[in-house]
Amino acid sequence: MTVKKIAFISESPYVCQMAKAWCQRLKGQEYKAFAIPLRREGLSDKAFQAFREYEFSPSLYSSISIENVSYYQFDYVVFLGMHLGIITGKLNTQAFFYSMDTFAPEDDISKYREIRESIREIIENFPDDQQRTET
Repeated sequence: MTVKKIAFISESPYVCQMAKAWCQRLKGQEYKAFAIPLRREGLSDKAFQAFREYEFSPSLYSSISIENVSYYQFDYVVFLGMHLGIITGKLNTQAFFYSMDTFAPEDDISKYREIRESIREIIENFPDDQQRTET
């Protein structure tokens, strides 16, 4: 089986790193995952707590800069929480879009958990869903 490259792009470093973590845990034999946050910021204490509850180590889920995305040839690109058609036109790959609730660092830990579980569901069902768009 050929391992496919998949990029997770989100404004939030937490969201794309969590997607990478779930992908590696649930589908690591099928995909090599990349986290590409549009905002470069550290993870909050609540984000670290949400990672650790599933024994994920956030330090293992580093990300790459959006400026370096052209160096990679991805088989799939997954946009979490936004629709960035301008970027997809430059990627020449299959793109998937998922709307997600937004959250703020001051939100309760339950919001982080809710987003974590939403991401898990996306990864478990990927790519067998109806949110696919060809570019």
